[in-house]
Amino acid sequence: MGKKTELHVRHNTPLLRETVHDWFGSDDYEIEAAVAVFWCGWDADSEILIVRLPDGTRRLVVENPASLGPDDDLAAILEERMRTYMQAAHDTARFLVKWRGRPAPVIRDLTDEEAAAIINGGDEDQDG
Repeated sequence: MGKKTELHVRHNTPLLRETVHDWFGSDDYEIEAAVAVFWCGWDADSEILIVRLPDGTRRLVVENPASLGPDDDLAAILEERMRTYMQAAHDTARFLVKWRGRPAPVIRDLTDEEAAAIINGGDEDQDG
């Protein structure tokens, strides 16, 4: 589908090629973006990618699908993962405050509102 980008060269693994073929029946696709997906306790952290198929459709695909399939809502999975990451960051920030008695340097680099949202769990930004 044209010139292969650095993104394609870096992320186009044999497993991804197999998954795209199995899920979408295509051996030809372009990778538009990739994002790491982390799972607590799994040995199979992976990436979810946006691929463009020859007919122009854009699809989400997971590099290492494990138990995921083409009918799974990968966008919803990413949203759930974000909630988990934010909770982990919040818990880590609070843990370090308890240990050190002050926010970690990464928290000090944030705006006051961003730091308060992490340290307090973001409650002040929620509706209702």
